[in-house]
Amino acid sequence: MKLIDRYLIREMVVPFLAGMLIVLVLWIGNIVFYQVSILRGRTELFPVFIQYVLLKSTYYVTLSLAAGSLFGAALAVSRLTRDSEITVMRVAGASVRRIFLPLLVVGVVVSSLAFLVQEKLVPSAERRSSKLLYRLYYIQGPPPMAADVFFNWQNYYFYVRNVQRVGRSAELAGVTVWELPAGRGYPMIITAERATWVREIIEMRDGVVHKLGADGFTEQEAKFKRLRLNLRQVFSQVFQTQKTPEQMTTSELVRKIRAYSSTGFSSSGLPSGYLSNLRLEYHFKLSVPLSSIILIMCAAPLGLRFGRHSSFAGALMGIVIVFLYWNVLLFSKLFSQSGWLPPALAGWSQVIIFALLGAVLIWKAE
Repeated sequence: MKLIDRYLIREMVVPFLAGMLIVLVLWIGNIVFYQVSILRGRTELFPVFIQYVLLKSTYYVTLSLAAGSLFGAALAVSRLTRDSEITVMRVAGASVRRIFLPLLVVGVVVSSLAFLVQEKLVPSAERRSSKLLYRLYYIQGPPPMAADVFFNWQNYYFYVRNVQRVGRSAELAGVTVWELPAGRGYPMIITAERATWVREIIEMRDGVVHKLGADGFTEQEAKFKRLRLNLRQVFSQVFQTQKTPEQMTTSELVRKIRAYSSTGFSSSGLPSGYLSNLRLEYHFKLSVPLSSIILIMCAAPLGLRFGRHSSFAGALMGIVIVFLYWNVLLFSKLFSQSGWLPPALAGWSQVIIFALLGAVLIWKAE
């Protein structure tokens, strides 16, 4: 490695780390902002919440690495341009492409690292964070309730004549439960003289189950001494049986797409657009890790052009490029989910657009 390469890479290290950490902290703040209400003032859940935030933030490391590469290249080139060091390099015979080469090599290395994080760390972290979120939402004890007030908890509506809390459980009297049906029809009504609510388990005693028919009249009634309503089983199945695209590696996505394609979309019983969404996520898994090298291609020549005008030019260019890049990615996904773009084109659109833009900027800078 030549002296010029070591010098340029060393110049990029500090702004790269600063940009990556700042963006990652912003993502973590976003996670905390949207989920902190789960705690509801219960300090004993705080360690679980911290684990959830740390695991969930792994998903955003790939994007943070790309942002760090962008700011590292933009600020490094802006500083070298402002101090006329780029001019000295060019007078010594180095072309613009030669000057940018070590920055692009860093982009390739960071893109490779981002892909490894996405494949090796993100799927397991996403699965574990989902389980922790399940714990935070559904293993907190009974929800807030008051006597003589209707309230909703998941797929059930409750009316309780009297409530007495005892630690993490609640003793209920005069309970009426409406269990909503899966499709059309009337809810099943359960009444009980007494009930105990512990975590997600409701044990009702001395009650009656009323099953309503399609005409709204009572179709069946049955008395019971004890009836246990297990909310945990229903929601643990929702959280743990079906992997999301974020919880799958690229190879797992490929196998799932092939399996659904071979059975035929119309006969598989999948929701509309599900297979197309899997294909879209697959292409994003391949294209998003390339963001580092693509953004460096755009940031370096812009830093060269505007760096001598202001010491904040590099940071400003970085913010503008990140904003445009992120919005192209979001709108591409939206257009694909709306059926306006094929998944492959939508998944690679931000790479195509900004790679062409970067190539033109480097050519003009030369």
